[in-house]
Order: sequence, then structure tokens, then C-alpha cells
Amino acid sequence: MTDLTYSTTKTGLHLQTATALVRIEPWTDNILRVTCTTRTNFLDHPSRMVLPREGNLPAWSVVEGEDRLALTTSAVRLEIDRHSGAFTWLDAGGERLVSEAPRGGRMLQEIDLPGRKGYSARLALAFAPDEALYGLGQHEDGIYNYRGKSEYLYQHNMKIAMPVLVSSRGYAFFFDTTALSIFRDDGHGSYFWTEAVDEFDFFFLYGPEFDQLMAGMRRLTGEVPMFPRWAYGYIQSKERYKTQEELIEVVEEYRRRNIPLDGIVLDWMSWPGNLWGQKTFDTQRFPDPTGLTETLHRLHAHLMISVWPKFSNDGPDHREMRQAGCLLGDGGTYNPFNPLGRELYWRQARDGLFAHGIDAWWCD
Repeated sequence: MTDLTYSTTKTGLHLQTATALVRIEPWTDNILRVTCTTRTNFLDHPSRMVLPREGNLPAWSVVEGEDRLALTTSAVRLEIDRHSGAFTWLDAGGERLVSEAPRGGRMLQEIDLPGRKGYSARLALAFAPDEALYGLGQHEDGIYNYRGKSEYLYQHNMKIAMPVLVSSRGYAFFFDTTALSIFRDDGHGSYFWTEAVDEFDFFFLYGPEFDQLMAGMRRLTGEVPMFPRWAYGYIQSKERYKTQEELIEVVEEYRRRNIPLDGIVLDWMSWPGNLWGQKTFDTQRFPDPTGLTETLHRLHAHLMISVWPKFSNDGPDHREMRQAGCLLGDGGTYNPFNPLGRELYWRQARDGLFAHGIDAWWCD
């Protein structure tokens, strides 16, 4: 007697366990998508991170055993315990890469979201003893290998969250979530947890080379254009340059000393007075912003300026955002999920800053 039933479609394998409906879709020979829900059907809302699947489907097959199902492509094999529902990922040669917890690693807890039901979700994993784990974005605690560590994933001034876990065993997990998340591999367990999703949606990628994993990420999220050549050079920054004369003098001093310099950063408070987030220059300290950028360009230097998603002190940009209904609940942060908010933010940045010849944005 088995604890799950299954069916196949043109695009993948559907599992019905005692607690959830699970879909496994081979997107390429090296990429498997897993989607989990407690509903009777999948929502398939458009992703904010993953591009729609295009191109021909890879060849795949399902083999049924007494205790296990196996979905196989030319590169990976996913074995499913027919009693617990637990997953084990293997390479084409049958070598184990990573497994879920023995009793099953996928857990969904129903929560209330605005106007709908959703889940907090967790994937518990069993790693190899000698395995190293990388990724998760850019954080402040200096961790390189996350074995035995934990990390909170959220966007903040000096944190850049990326829900991607990369293993020294040649695989990666990419979690399609924009919510607060936690990775743990410590006394609390080994798992990835995310606070709020409509359905639990993640990708397993296999390389085995890291370059192949990155190619898989580009396949899922899109090609990233190369920076301009100057951006790979030295960019000078400090907290902070107060006037356009100071900026020009610093670049001129670099040139006098024959020290290479390709860009300089104008950090916060380029705006008038205390109008935090205002995307226009203080006319006293930066009386000629177009002349500033033209002078820097003649010196073969580029200007990067910091811009902020939040406003305060009722400046013109702040008021315009509020009157258009494009602020989040805190009354100071613009709503990037509102198309009008995005359009208005760019127009303010274009008219107040970019029009003067700014070369790059520091999205602080």
C-alpha cells in the first residue's frame, strides 16, 4: 500500500500525497521545477523573477518501483519515496547529490495573505558531511561557506538577498520567493524557509560546474547585460562629498598624481536641505549639475549617484508620490509593485538627475 498517487502530463509528473499536491517539471535536462500546494489545483501566477518557459521540452521518463518513483532526464534523476514522499536528487550516474529529510522535506503552513490564502513554506535537506554551501546574496557577516551557519534573507541597506543556494557537489536550489526567508544549517535544523508564498515553487539545477549552474540561472531569470568597460575600473567613494567643487577637485588630484580612476560616487544628501530622497540637486552646493558631469567626463571620469526608495520631510517628489497614491503603508517608501509608482519614480529620477548626464545609479 503506497501513500501517494501520481499521474503524468506532457510537461511533468504530478504527485498527490496525504497533505499536498506536488508537480515536478523538467525545464531542461539539468533543471527541475517543483511546485507544491494544498489546493486541488496550481495557481501558476506569473513569477516576478522567473521567465516563462520557452523552447522544446527535454526528454524525460518515469520509472515505477515498489517503494520509489524515479523521474529521469539525461543529466539528473529524482527519486521519490512512495511512502514518505521524500525526494532524493542524483546525477545521471546514480550518485546522490542531496536528499530531503527522511520523512519528507516540504512543509506548507497555511497563512492569511491580503485577500487570499497562502503559505509559509519550508524545504528541509540532508547535506553530505564534506559539502560546502554558497550563495544567498550579499550580507554583512563575512560568511563564505554556510555549512553550520544561518542567514536571514531580506532587502536592506547593506544586505542583498538572493534565494539561491549553491553546493560544492555541483547543484543549486533557486527558490521563487520575494518574501522574508531564512536559511539554516545549525542546531535548529537544515532547511530553507520563506514567510509568504501563494504556492511553494523552487528549482533544482545541476551543473556539475559552477559556470553551468550560472548558465541555468540565466536561463531562468534572463541574461544580464555586461557593465560598461569603465565600471570594471576603480570607483572612488566616501561618506560623503558635499559640493560639486569637491568632487571635481578630487578627480583632478587623481589625475595630477597619475592614479587610475574611472568613476566617483556622489553619496546621500545631494538633495536640497533635509528633503530625504528628493531627486533634484541642492542648488547651493551643486549649482550646475550638467556642468559638473561635463567636467568629470572631460577628465575621463564617470559619476554615480545614490538614489533611495524612501522619502521624508514632504519634499516635492514625496508629495507627488503621495498625491498619486504610490506610497507603501509607511507613508515614505514608494510602491514598486504599482506600475504608476514605477513610472513616476523613473520620471523623477530622469528629470531631476539623469537629464544632467549622470552615468550610473547606486540604488541605496
